[in-house]
Amino acid sequence: MAKWGEGDPRWIVEERPDAHNVNNWHWSEKDATEWSKKEIKRLLVDVSVCDDNIGAAYVTDIVSCEGEATINNRKKKIICFYEFEVRASWNGSMTGSNTVYEGELFIPNLSEEQSPEDLDIQISFKKDQQPCRELKELMRLKGSEKIRNKLSVFAENLRRDCAATLQVPTKDSTKASNGNKGKNVASNFKQQLNAVPSTPAAPTSAVGAKIHTQKLVMTVQFKTNAVELYKTLVEQPRISAWSRSDVKSNAQVNQEFAFFGGNVTGTYTQMEENSKIVMRWRQKTWPAAHYSTATLTFTQNEDGTELKLEQTGVPENSVEATKSGWHKYYWNPIKHTFGFGTDLVGVF
Repeated sequence: MAKWGEGDPRWIVEERPDAHNVNNWHWSEKDATEWSKKEIKRLLVDVSVCDDNIGAAYVTDIVSCEGEATINNRKKKIICFYEFEVRASWNGSMTGSNTVYEGELFIPNLSEEQSPEDLDIQISFKKDQQPCRELKELMRLKGSEKIRNKLSVFAENLRRDCAATLQVPTKDSTKASNGNKGKNVASNFKQQLNAVPSTPAAPTSAVGAKIHTQKLVMTVQFKTNAVELYKTLVEQPRISAWSRSDVKSNAQVNQEFAFFGGNVTGTYTQMEENSKIVMRWRQKTWPAAHYSTATLTFTQNEDGTELKLEQTGVPENSVEATKSGWHKYYWNPIKHTFGFGTDLVGVF
């Protein structure tokens, strides 16, 4: 038996329970079809495009994704095979209009043989839907570019993430990994120590201390129906799209959420589909353990949907900043991303 570092690596038996197909040197295969379908949906749903002079459009759902994908490992080389036909739906609105156009999107040849820039992406409107040439061109040009970029990410993730279990770590790679892990932990710890300020931080309000608060009330008009606006505020892919940040959200009663990298956190306390959302809501800069109660009420009218915010328990010295934040980080980005209005002052 060869020693470590000597001989043909195909015949070196690693220190592992099994002694066959060492390091998956010989051909091994994995079905990646279901993983691929979920990943394609995750990447494409809520891809959005916007042009202030035209309007906005976004992918609403994956209607079908037919095909298959497999990953093979041959002599420690990953080989991916996939072929899908993807059908999706999209919605769009012209700037200043309350009309929602519904369209279809078809990708007939998503495969490893096609580079992303060569993908055929067909944009059309649903049957019996009045077409809008400007929105179709917006999706055909800007939308298709974003979709191609997302599908390029799919190919990379398929090779890197889904194929990871096919390659068995070797003795040396395991040691190197463990060594690097130790170095990273030490490095991170050192960075945390260096990050400690040399001067004492300003004291924060103690838990249980009396905090003077005020009530915040505002009403905002959106050019969409209550169903679409409700989805935009509770569905995680849509929240990620308009907040442009990592989001943790499972919009169900008693479930926690975290937006904007954890700067806004809370818990959903009441959910009435398409009509009301009640949350325990706080900003990271507020006194420790202090939460406000934010109630969002949806009322559909002739011009779209009126959204009323009533927020009690806002710290007195944060009222103006909180009011500005709702407009700057919630309402205006939602209007800009999905074409639900034209009041875009302060989005960027």
